[in-house]
Amino acid sequence: MVKRTLLPASFAAWILLTGCSDRGLRKDAREALARRDGERAARFYSELVDRDPADSRSRRGLAEALVLVARERDEDGEGKPADWSRAAREFDRLDDRDSATSRLRDECGLGKARSQLHAGDTDRAVRTLHGALERNPRATASRNLLAIVLDRQGEHGRAEDLFLQNTAIDSTDADSWFNLALVEWSRGRRIQAAEHILHASRLNPKDPEILLWLERIATLEDPGR
Repeated sequence: MVKRTLLPASFAAWILLTGCSDRGLRKDAREALARRDGERAARFYSELVDRDPADSRSRRGLAEALVLVARERDEDGEGKPADWSRAAREFDRLDDRDSATSRLRDECGLGKARSQLHAGDTDRAVRTLHGALERNPRATASRNLLAIVLDRQGEHGRAEDLFLQNTAIDSTDADSWFNLALVEWSRGRRIQAAEHILHASRLNPKDPEILLWLERIATLEDPGR
């Protein structure tokens, strides 16, 4: 016959209260995240992760909340690369990643690079973007920004190659076709540029910048870059 071990009443009460506390905290965290209140959600999820570092669901919630915080700070003009790094670290600690998680992780790298560029730290931004592409070679937004930066630094050939890579990955990406055309225009290949701008206009017929270039190319006017 197996003897039953009775837990002290105080210990049993502590377990019960902890369970209730976690459920309440988890509910508050989910509600804050659903309301897009990143700061509040991050506080709740941080506490849950502190209590149980192996809680992957809470860690993912924390990472998503930190992305909201980084976005909001960027919109307010107060964003810093560290905001995006914090979110990236939480995503990197997750064992299981779905497509949505991967997209958010890509956004962290892109957001960090943009913050670095905003701060005038171009060299670090370039390294960040290279790292993002090593992690996900199909991250077209990161490759697009890297190509733009390289083009501004006078590396037109490398920029053109990167834009071409993007069009091969996603042939419906109007921005890549348009930016490719701008590089071609600056390198004197105006016929190719015109063809690619026309293609971009078919993919995104309402983009005002693409429409402006269509008008100017029609009169062979170089609007400058």
